[in-house]
Amino acid sequence: MFHLKDYPDKQKAILTSGQYISWAGWTENPSNINKVVEDYVEHTVDRLKNAMTSTQDITFNRDTLNYYLENGNEYIKATVKNCQNDFADYGIIACRLDGQASEEDKDNKKYREVRERMNQKRISICNNSLVYTNLINKLAEQEHKALFLDSDIERWSKSDIGNAILQYCIEQIEDLAKQSY
Repeated sequence: MFHLKDYPDKQKAILTSGQYISWAGWTENPSNINKVVEDYVEHTVDRLKNAMTSTQDITFNRDTLNYYLENGNEYIKATVKNCQNDFADYGIIACRLDGQASEEDKDNKKYREVRERMNQKRISICNNSLVYTNLINKLAEQEHKALFLDSDIERWSKSDIGNAILQYCIEQIEDLAKQSY
């Protein structure tokens, strides 16, 4: 459901997701759209919060992102869309990395290899996000708009950016619960 905005039939996508989260034990009623969304949001937000490593005061200004998504040229819109997709993919990986694995799984070589590949993908997405963030911030500066990356911190780390991405994902997922389907 991180990519729900991309589906023309959102109700069908939610019900499909309901089947998956039912199999995972997250919901008992996969045919009730409101319950599926409620249970999905609850479990996903918990996992995203568990994946956060700090609470630095770095946030992404969604209004700036939305402004360029609606008012930018095709290149800018594509950049914003890529940024949003990378953020969603980062959140998905964070949820998977936060998954409950048994000690036996953690000792398994294949499990460790898969986890390492996911972690490398997460790092790559974070690096891409830094590029998108810098591009959008430069554009916002030139147009005297609010910056996309909003922080009083002079030097932030990749962990700070990762946490800001996770916070962005949490806000997006919580917005999902406020919509009616």
